[in-house]
Amino acid sequence: MAKSTAKRPGVMLWFDIRPSLKRLSNEEKGRLFEAIMDYGETGVLPDFEGMTGIAWDFIRPRIDLDAERYEQAVQQRRDAVNKRWHGEQQRDTAVSPVLRNIPTTTTNANTTTDSSTTAEATATAPPTTRGRHDPDESRRLRELVERDRRGELWNADGTFRLQQRTP
Repeated sequence: MAKSTAKRPGVMLWFDIRPSLKRLSNEEKGRLFEAIMDYGETGVLPDFEGMTGIAWDFIRPRIDLDAERYEQAVQQRRDAVNKRWHGEQQRDTAVSPVLRNIPTTTTNANTTTDSSTTAEATATAPPTTRGRHDPDESRRLRELVERDRRGELWNADGTFRLQQRTP
């Protein structure tokens, strides 16, 4: 078994190993159970012979497969967290060439300015992260939440009221 980087909370016992356990005595089942726990926690291989060894040969691959799946799930969750937290920072600091040409400040039309100075200021201004959503959608969502809070979206029997409200 490969050494796990994340501490697993336990080992899974599957019902399909039950037939191989029926032929073992209670003492052999106890030793097998202890071996399962030891192998799952520390990776120490037991030394079994006879019927207990045969049962172990069926159980060990399942423990290894479960450990591998657990590691994959842990890594997938770790990658998702890193992508979310570290990816947002990278995305916010990257400036798209299209955004560089969008003015971030307004100027009074009555004042005269040097166009080259304004173009330089506009090109170097960082893009804003606000305003990337539809204001009408936000308004509709706020209205929907408020109607839900007042109980206007639900019938007396607890079902959702599907009527459309005209603006």
